[in-house]
Amino acid sequence: MKSKENARERILAAWGSWASRNWGKTLLIALALTLIMIIGVSRLHLEMTFFSVMPGSSTQVQDMKRIMAEFPFASSITVVVDGRMIEDRDKAEQTVKATVDSLVKEFSREEHAEYVADVFGRVDMEFFKKHGLILNKPEDIRRFGRMYEDLNLVPLFSSFNDDFEREYSGNEEALEDDEDLAVAQFRGFGDIFSLLEKAVSEDASGGG
Repeated sequence: MKSKENARERILAAWGSWASRNWGKTLLIALALTLIMIIGVSRLHLEMTFFSVMPGSSTQVQDMKRIMAEFPFASSITVVVDGRMIEDRDKAEQTVKATVDSLVKEFSREEHAEYVADVFGRVDMEFFKKHGLILNKPEDIRRFGRMYEDLNLVPLFSSFNDDFEREYSGNEEALEDDEDLAVAQFRGFGDIFSLLEKAVSEDASGGG
């Protein structure tokens, strides 16, 4: 350790002695180093994407950058407003819609324009009614055709039951992937049965 410290001290002493005798050259060297650092700092930039850790010379990376530039939805962020904790459905619906509208209004402000290209808070139902089928895979369209072939109540429920068995029976992985969809379907069926039961009860009460 002492030998290293002595060597460092000798180097510093020699540099100090040379600098004191050649102060003009020392100043020029300092200015040159400062200029080099300024140029380097001016070229630094902060990239808050995963591209910063990927090889910039890769053609695949360049293609991905072009896709994300031409198709902004490739880098979109989805915000989900969950109102399932509110028991009153009408209140839950109103709360969720009001929250979505407030988020759209907030992120559409001019101050966010540099970071947010577009904000969409509502689904264009007319578009989906006209073009929804082309957004689905052919096998899904065939599946829907089987399910909704007969819209009478009993055949419709039978078709749903057959479809559920065909898609998920013995296939736990598929059921796990579509768990939320399956739960939503059964909740919808439960609501339909509740409405039917209520309608029958009201008819029976009125008839009596």
